[in-house]
Amino acid sequence: MTDNSTFNFNAGSHSFYGMMKITVISGTPTVLGAILSPEFSDIFFAPIYTLPIMFECETSFTLRIKPIPNTNITFEEFKYYLPKDTPEGFNKLSTGVFHSPLIKGASTPIPVQKYVDRLASNDQPTSIFICGGKSTGKSTFSRFVSNRIINQQKKVAFLDLDPGQPEFSIPGCISLTILDDFCFKTPEHNTLNHVQKRVFFGCVSPSDNLDYFKACVSYLYSQVPDNMHLVINSFGWVQDLGFSIHKEIYQILKPKQTFVIHKPDETPAQICDRIFRYELQPRGGQYSISSKLHRELRIYTYFRRNQNYLSLQEPIQKPLSSIRIGFLASSVAPSECLTAINGSLVAFLNDERQFPRSRRLVQLIREVPVCECVGFGIVKAIDKENSMLYIATPEKVAEFNTIVMGPIHLPSQIFTDTIRSNASYLGIGLLEKVGASTEPLVLKKSTAFD
Repeated sequence: MTDNSTFNFNAGSHSFYGMMKITVISGTPTVLGAILSPEFSDIFFAPIYTLPIMFECETSFTLRIKPIPNTNITFEEFKYYLPKDTPEGFNKLSTGVFHSPLIKGASTPIPVQKYVDRLASNDQPTSIFICGGKSTGKSTFSRFVSNRIINQQKKVAFLDLDPGQPEFSIPGCISLTILDDFCFKTPEHNTLNHVQKRVFFGCVSPSDNLDYFKACVSYLYSQVPDNMHLVINSFGWVQDLGFSIHKEIYQILKPKQTFVIHKPDETPAQICDRIFRYELQPRGGQYSISSKLHRELRIYTYFRRNQNYLSLQEPIQKPLSSIRIGFLASSVAPSECLTAINGSLVAFLNDERQFPRSRRLVQLIREVPVCECVGFGIVKAIDKENSMLYIATPEKVAEFNTIVMGPIHLPSQIFTDTIRSNASYLGIGLLEKVGASTEPLVLKKSTAFD
């Protein structure tokens, strides 16, 4: 160690948990497939519910590591980045930064890496379809493949078809993202600041609305640039009905390469005639969270990204006469549509279809079109008298004329988190039974607070 933030590391692998800004001073370490050169700098998020972020290098290397303020995360994330106890097998370098030369992060076998590099070096753009069962490391491998392509091509298109656990959007969406930077961050910190086209599917499983899901996939696939390599991250369901859905999606996309990731005790799904079978023993982090909690965390961090509580966020105002309302995979009576969307997650769409003017308070659409989603919000209030919607959103939203709701539920913390403050006329005097504010209670019952 040369100063309080610069560290020399021996050749080999070194893993980190926490949130930190890392700058490469010397050496060329590799992180999740990305080859880093001196002066490279980025912010890394490695919560303890995932595998640690791992730096690998055949020679010694030097890093400058600085913790970042906890204002970069939400309160719900504190226990994952700032645990009370140091993670097992790690040493604490500074607040919120833990290091281990022994514990391993995600790694890829050399034969698999060489095969991916051959695909990445191809001058002709190729499409790579990655699928596998739940918790097999599919999403991590998708990021590895994307980083290997960026090493050589500088950009890659990433088509995310997992509406339950998406990499670059909130649950209920599928998206096409153009990546020109290495992908290190967790999904909670990947939902903004990307060149992206999103479609709001409104459910967490393709089977909930299969025809609409296939239409969404076709729409996004039509937006893929012709001159760019494409990585397709599929959903983690390859058995029974999930297998049949994968076969249908495969016929839409017709990828040139297919990776099927499977556990040692599983038979790989034969999605097509030629597949690259990648047997992988999945490993978890030092803290386990459920899929439901992970989805809620992604939604919560998305709406708290500006650090303001929902109760303090100034909503945008939208006249009801300027928008149409639609519902996905839900049956809502027209008379109850405003009640349904109030306090709910909605997606913003710009529907280019022409509709006749209506004098009704609410304009409903029977079928939600497949079109780009330009943002998300929470309906905070509805003023029927003035025909106005008040919607909280963390993004600078483009113009939209349609809001859509699906069965995506908001985490309860969204509504309960707020600034705590003492009541104006309540204090220690009540406990001591002194002061004017206590007189009515004292007269009524002298031991009211005993």
